[in-house]
Amino acid sequence: MRHDIYEGVLFYIMKGIKPNYAELGRQYNCDPRTVKKYYEAGKENEIKRLKKR
Repeated sequence: MRHDIYEGVLFYIMKGIKPNYAELGRQYNCDPRTVKKYYEAGKENEIKRLKKR
């Protein structure tokens, strides 16, 4: 689990803003789909489920 990505999208979750996944992907050097996965999981409080994968 990448805590840096989760902490990055946590700001957007708390503010209720939809992030630009491509921009965050470039910032954290990962795929935009990974950023989206953490954003969706954070909105639904499913972070523990992602840890088990």
